[in-house]
Amino acid sequence: QALCSLPQDGSAAVLVICPNSLKYNWVSEAGKWAPGYRAAVLSGKGGFRWPAPGELLAVNYDILPDVDSVPAGITIICDEIQYAKNHKAKRSQRVAKICGGAVKVVALTGTPVMNRPFDLWGILNATGMAREVFGGWSTFLRLFGAEKDRWGGYSFQRPGPEVAERLRRVMVWRLRAEVLPDLPGKVHSEI
Repeated sequence: QALCSLPQDGSAAVLVICPNSLKYNWVSEAGKWAPGYRAAVLSGKGGFRWPAPGELLAVNYDILPDVDSVPAGITIICDEIQYAKNHKAKRSQRVAKICGGAVKVVALTGTPVMNRPFDLWGILNATGMAREVFGGWSTFLRLFGAEKDRWGGYSFQRPGPEVAERLRRVMVWRLRAEVLPDLPGKVHSEI
């Protein structure tokens, strides 16, 4: 779906950021769903470069450079975005800088996003969507009922009803049954 959202005339410059194990899969799928793009894999710390218009480059999170600016017109697809959930990690900060200069950002994950509210903030912050959804850090904390604990961290309450509506501004959430109705359900066995 992310590939189909690209201009089909092959005019965009696309950078796919994904785990190393998925880079070649993205290139293969681009050949099927976005054939107007020249797709290639970037490897090694010194192998990073920006895509040109008509090009789709797949790069893993681990070799992203620390950039000061992003060329105009870059579209970013972040697959398995939970890799950038820790807003304090260098990897997440690099993703944030790259996404901050992009013309379009699509973030994907099949992993449940929110184990902790900070994970959600980290993902939204890395993709440049945190301010659009929550306006700022203090609103985020308020909507999740955050209270400072005695160790300097936060404890969270159940999120307010407004949170789901705010997330709909940037998020499409689908259940497995909606996407893959023929896939059998989980099987639980006692051993």
